[in-house]
Amino acid sequence: MTGEEITLPRPARRIVDLWTIGTAFAIAAHGSPSRIVGVNTIAHAQFKSGLLGRLYPEVLDIPYDLSIGNGAPNIERLAKLDPDLVIDFRQGGHDSAAAMRNAGLRVARYSEIEGGIRATIAALLTMYGQMIGDTTRAQRIIAQMHERLTRLDVLKTVPQPDRQSVLLAMPSGDNLFVSGGDAGGLFSDFIYQAGGINAAATLPGFSIASVEQIASWDPDAILVFQSEGADLAQIYDHPILGGGKAVAGRRVYMLPIGANNWGSMGPDEFLSPIWLAELLYPHLLDSALREDMRQAYATIFDRDMTDQQMDEVLRIDLNSRSANYERFLKRA
Repeated sequence: MTGEEITLPRPARRIVDLWTIGTAFAIAAHGSPSRIVGVNTIAHAQFKSGLLGRLYPEVLDIPYDLSIGNGAPNIERLAKLDPDLVIDFRQGGHDSAAAMRNAGLRVARYSEIEGGIRATIAALLTMYGQMIGDTTRAQRIIAQMHERLTRLDVLKTVPQPDRQSVLLAMPSGDNLFVSGGDAGGLFSDFIYQAGGINAAATLPGFSIASVEQIASWDPDAILVFQSEGADLAQIYDHPILGGGKAVAGRRVYMLPIGANNWGSMGPDEFLSPIWLAELLYPHLLDSALREDMRQAYATIFDRDMTDQQMDEVLRIDLNSRSANYERFLKRA
């Protein structure tokens, strides 16, 4: 993904993944987590509370004490795991690959590529398949991603003035971060794929926005990114935001969380725009998300999702009273 070529003497059997969401891609491309021998502490925490830990309880036993105090990898600890390959990420000023390579470790790096989030996801799945000399599963998932998204072709008929404005927000303490970016943005692409428009398109990345600024945008819908302490009441009960269109129409939603928060990097990301499109334009799309989920997770993780597991991913407990969410409830 960074243009570097790595040659392995044999398919990788022992992989250390220092990228938080990497294990989900490894399971998707490999069919199990058996080759992963080390992860980072954030990934371990997500295993304990998230979908991967429920689908594959054995991930909780993967070693995760692999960093030193400043977050940099513990090279000595990594070497003792005897990995065939270490997956690192290059983002901003962070690049620890050189130190690991100097210690004799092979390092492959995650990096966003041009073409949007789904191009990056396809490249990731392919890279994880190449590690073991078999991209069959990766190509099957990529094909399903493109097939499922054809459901949204009908949205091309929505006139530009009628497209719904959407804000992706992440409360953090007293601050409210919002996702900027247009159709090519890593965290905003799914809004446009779903036929919407990002209310904060002019802002870069995740930026702090004042409530007055958000009130002036007055988005049709607000999506809340799941983070510690995040609660829909922070929007509904806010003295300023509570007067906007999204609250009036009960169109405030907690983002689902599968392999990762929907709307962000994950092998199941393609379900995000389908979910959002069904909420924004229920009159244009059949209610088929649960079947999409059932088939997607069977392909990605070789697991038949129960209705309870799908409810947990969709956060029915938090979203059931929001507009149009009844279409996602289990049918009798």
